Amino acid sequence: QEMEALEHDLKAVEECYGENMLNLTCVRGFIKKLLDNAKVVRFLNTNHRDILAEFESIAAAESL
Repeated sequence: QEMEALEHDLKAVEECYGENMLNLTCVRGFIKKLLDNAKVVRFLNTNHRDILAEFESIAAAESL
């Protein structure tokens, strides 16, 4: 019973993996474009430094 539940959970993860990776790739590209905009970076630096730091680490990541 426990093994069946694990197999079911694994199947669910496998089914969502491709779509999740596509979404993450798209979001990472969007964040990179945001960080190319000096006004956005200035605003985030002034008002939301924590978010800016996270965006910068996401944009700098070599892989997801």
